Amino acid sequence: MLCPFLMRKDFIMEKWALTVGCDHRKSDIMERTALNYGVCIHTVEDMAGAVEELERNKDYLVVMLFLDSQDILDYIKVIRILTGIPVLVLRNQNQYDSMEKLAAIHAGADEYIQWTDRFDDGIASALALVRRYIGWNQRGETTSELSYVGLFINPRYRTVMINLKEVHFPRKEFDLLYLLASNPG
Repeated sequence: MLCPFLMRKDFIMEKWALTVGCDHRKSDIMERTALNYGVCIHTVEDMAGAVEELERNKDYLVVMLFLDSQDILDYIKVIRILTGIPVLVLRNQNQYDSMEKLAAIHAGADEYIQWTDRFDDGIASALALVRRYIGWNQRGETTSELSYVGLFINPRYRTVMINLKEVHFPRKEFDLLYLLASNPG
């Protein structure tokens, strides 16, 4: 669902959040809660939808993962390849795992929190991540992610995904691949 304010030409929403895997019954409540804080949320059902959305729309400032899948670490790596924006993992009480938190942070997540049906905590964490992300970018620490069909390169994290599988490159090979991909032809 798109933010209703987007229909107004005079309104520019500065805080965009992409949520992935949030239950449809709860996503409406979360969207209304987020709007109270000036945050517009767009929700997709799964990782395939998130990849498609992040390739098409570069305006997001945070990705919020509600996925129940065991593959969450691979999903975080894919998102990290696609974009440098913050990644927030939200787990309910039954799924919260401190070992998974460490693995998620190592995979590229910026925060991993436990949440309840109150979305205020998740929105507050998302806003804090956005504030830090915007502060970094204002200091000129932006990167230029590259994506082609089946190939994603993130120079900030020096990661490469080919057909959604992470491929490790030594430093010089990574630099050469990035140079060639940055200069087609």
